[in-house]
Amino acid sequence: MPTAYQIRVKGHLDPRLSTWFDGFTITHTANGDTLLTGMVMDQAALYGVLERCRDLGLTLIAIKQSTEEKMIHVEASEVINARPEKLYAIVRDYRVGHQAILPRPYFTSMVVEEGGVGAGTVIRVKMKVMGQDFDYHMDVAEPEPGRVISETDRITGQRSTFTFEPLNGGTQTRVTIATRAKGSAGLRGVMEKLFVPSVTRRIFRQELRQLADYAQKAA
Repeated sequence: MPTAYQIRVKGHLDPRLSTWFDGFTITHTANGDTLLTGMVMDQAALYGVLERCRDLGLTLIAIKQSTEEKMIHVEASEVINARPEKLYAIVRDYRVGHQAILPRPYFTSMVVEEGGVGAGTVIRVKMKVMGQDFDYHMDVAEPEPGRVISETDRITGQRSTFTFEPLNGGTQTRVTIATRAKGSAGLRGVMEKLFVPSVTRRIFRQELRQLADYAQKAA
């Protein structure tokens, strides 16, 4: 059976290396370390991840079985024919640009409580997915200004990120929307793992298409 592990290494590792670590999630800690969290099928797979850490010259601090087996991680990416700074500006504008790219009818409303542009913005979001209503009270941050925007729900801790990677000299951008949320226990948790990723990925892909269309019209 797959087992979840959390590996702590010294220093902040580039989040783009997550694919090099077999999809492990890369999280930076406040004290300057990096947490690599993910599932491995067996000990051989775990040793493979540790060998990659060694090849990168990383200092291993700790390794333990993670308590995050029930975490659900979903992401979707698209290459858009627009410069990263333009797309970043659209997404961080929660009063105009971000409102325009929200996929309907999944998102029924977004209200800006504080700020409105980038870090420090506070929003309330209402969604309706598969007949269920969801309410989020989220804080917006820019952990990597110009590259990453994050939204974190105050109640559940669910965190979504928008990552902008320049391509072809900055004429194109790979935009990735990702979310990480705690899953439920029991049968409900099993159902979530079966259906939530596909539905969420569909919403993300629609949002990415609408971002591309909005950027083209604003050219």
